[in-house]
Amino acid sequence: AAIADFWVSKAANGTGRDGVAHILHVIPPDEYATGDDSVYTNSVAKIALDFATRAAKVVGRAPTPAWANASSAIPVLFDARRQYHPEYRNYTFGQKIKQADVVLLSYPLMVPMSDAVRDNDLAAYEPATDSNGPAMTWGMHAIGHLESGNASKAAALFNRSFANVQQPFAVWTETPTGGTTNFLTGAGGFLQTVLFGYPGLRILENALRLRPKLIEGTTAMRVRGVQYRGNTFELWYDDTTLRLTLRAQQHAACVLCVVDEGVRKNRRCVRKAGDEAQSELGAGRVLSVSCE
Repeated sequence: AAIADFWVSKAANGTGRDGVAHILHVIPPDEYATGDDSVYTNSVAKIALDFATRAAKVVGRAPTPAWANASSAIPVLFDARRQYHPEYRNYTFGQKIKQADVVLLSYPLMVPMSDAVRDNDLAAYEPATDSNGPAMTWGMHAIGHLESGNASKAAALFNRSFANVQQPFAVWTETPTGGTTNFLTGAGGFLQTVLFGYPGLRILENALRLRPKLIEGTTAMRVRGVQYRGNTFELWYDDTTLRLTLRAQQHAACVLCVVDEGVRKNRRCVRKAGDEAQSELGAGRVLSVSCE
């Protein structure tokens, strides 16, 4: 509630006669910029406000009306001619940016958009990004391309992250040439590509979604220690098959089932430690893991 109230106050400070709630004077993820109505910041604000409304209802409390009112009044900028999101109000197309910003709308924010718009955002900001910027940028771009099914572009950008790993101890630095050492943001972007990009793992309200793809040069991948609603499981997959193995359960954990979202059949469930559920993979195949 306190976070939602904060965003209500920020929105109120920028509300004009037209009723649009502008969030002003923001330094967005792109640290080179200062502007109004950052699309990333405004999207985060709307997510926080909408979540507060839903959470209040879940726990049986009346949501504050100002939360929904503010959310609906906060704009998310979109250039209809270029079919992309400008980083902030009066952003000049092609202007240099420091790091991933707008591309974070697709992941991790999961703001709904078409594949075409996501691709346009990626195409707009890849050449505009400072080549000496933080490593996490290229992992986030790789995830965007994986979401769109462009494996070769994703691989090129994922591999670009390694320029920020310094030998002999494989320490991450902020930029390819140095800067802050043991740079966890860069390492985190790399790991998110491995865990959320290539397996395509997304945490939805009532399920986990998987769109598995292999890292370039690999023949199989294994993701261990995934915990979901009292279950601990691991995933193994190659280019044709995915196998979910239940490793442990807490008391009263739900029964996990794997379903092919494209055909909504071939439901395979695991009920006790050691059980396996196997599904076929193919181009564009999307699987969901949910509770029975």
